[in-house]
Amino acid sequence: LPEGLSQVLPNLRYLSIASTDIKELPEDMLTHTVPNLTILKLDSSQEALILPLSKINPNLLFSIEPSRNTLSKTRLNRKTIFSDEQLIGGADLKQVCYLNLSEKYLKGLYEDDLKGFDNLEELVLSNNPIEEIPEGFFANVPNLKSLSIEFTKILKLSEEMKTDVIPNLNTIYIDADQSVVMSNVLAEINPDLHIFVSR
Repeated sequence: LPEGLSQVLPNLRYLSIASTDIKELPEDMLTHTVPNLTILKLDSSQEALILPLSKINPNLLFSIEPSRNTLSKTRLNRKTIFSDEQLIGGADLKQVCYLNLSEKYLKGLYEDDLKGFDNLEELVLSNNPIEEIPEGFFANVPNLKSLSIEFTKILKLSEEMKTDVIPNLNTIYIDADQSVVMSNVLAEINPDLHIFVSR
């Protein structure tokens, strides 16, 4: 990234540097924030950038994919992905708006795994051998808008998905097998829900 980004793009709101070789930020981004930057997308190799940026701008939201080695191979687990209520990399949980946990070998979820993710809007659980979503799992993410569960073993909706616990959910990604047992139920729950089926 060039020096002077905040002057060249003062109205920049969303920036993605994921899947690039960027591992350092220009000095001016570390001394004063890009004033309108709201969301920064990073990949797992860029976790070291989170802490300095979150100190400069505590309102900045991060779109992140934790590296596989920060996760338990059996479940999302505070002892592996969290440390004193912070993600590996240093972001306060409230600063995470997108969390990609696909292909992390997660076999199970627990009710309070998403506690603290108050501003989470997108959650990707796809391509994991998860069999069910426990009751209470969504209680801590009232702002969730998009959920991806395709290519998991989840074939049954949790009861809270049939209520208004996640009132902002407008998009769900499922696979063909899930579509057979879920699509009609999902449509009845929320006729405005966008259902995308992966094959």
